[in-house]
Amino acid sequence: MVKKMKVPETPLPEPGDDSWEAFAQLSQRFQEHTALEIEKGNRLQASEKVWASVGCALAAVAKQRGWEHDSYTLKEDIARQIATELSDAKIPFDSSRETKEKMEQERKTFLPDFLKAWDRAFKLHQNFRNNTLHSPVIEEGQAMADEFLEELAEFREEDYHQFIPINREDQRRLVRLKGLGRDFEKLRNDQKARNAFLDKHFPRYRKIEWRRDDQPGDDDGGEAHPVARPPSGGPPPEGSQSKPIPKLGQGTTPKVNLKTGKQLGQGDAVAEPPSNGRRTRRSRSKDEQPTSVNIKFG
Repeated sequence: MVKKMKVPETPLPEPGDDSWEAFAQLSQRFQEHTALEIEKGNRLQASEKVWASVGCALAAVAKQRGWEHDSYTLKEDIARQIATELSDAKIPFDSSRETKEKMEQERKTFLPDFLKAWDRAFKLHQNFRNNTLHSPVIEEGQAMADEFLEELAEFREEDYHQFIPINREDQRRLVRLKGLGRDFEKLRNDQKARNAFLDKHFPRYRKIEWRRDDQPGDDDGGEAHPVARPPSGGPPPEGSQSKPIPKLGQGTTPKVNLKTGKQLGQGDAVAEPPSNGRRTRRSRSKDEQPTSVNIKFG
């Protein structure tokens, strides 16, 4: 009597179906395959099925978002982008400098822990070809992958995740995921064009002007009013407060004749310092700080 071989319960999607639902279904099927291969003692096949289940789950998220996903690098970008969005969601957002620092610190602690499952899955993929890992390590990787897949399933069900690009790597990762890396690099020397490019393709993500927390207002005794500005450069969101910050040297320092040292009135000529054909750089005292910190695309 021939013993009937166990097969996964989740059906195989139709050939050519590249919807996010099909990738989620494939991920579930490979997850079931993993358990069967471990039960049979097939270490190499179990290793590869763990990798496949994680890869398909990441592809499902990518299909939902309209991202590319057909390489190891892109899959790592997807995993890192998901981890970053989950990390940023832990910090209530405003555009104060203190909030940016909190987001950076939270990423440093959250991302390595979240991405452990991705790293282990990739090592199991390598084990399929190299046969270097023992069964306990593979089973541990299976457990890590199962937990990771649950988190990805919850992530797919949520409609919006807070994410603020706070550095150039954030911007480059988004560009790669959209398959626009080559077009973006062509604009390397044109900052204005790069900003317009990112505004066009990523309207969901805001450009933020990070205000210093100790930047004084007009009449509030030094309290700062952070504001998040939309990519279009339009007005700040409803409910946010914004007070204009004077440009450096505008309305704050009286004009002085450099030869006589006397303060000038309106309309008086200002003597230019001798340059000797060289450009001069304005000196800054140790206590002087910039009035704001701008995080720009590019």
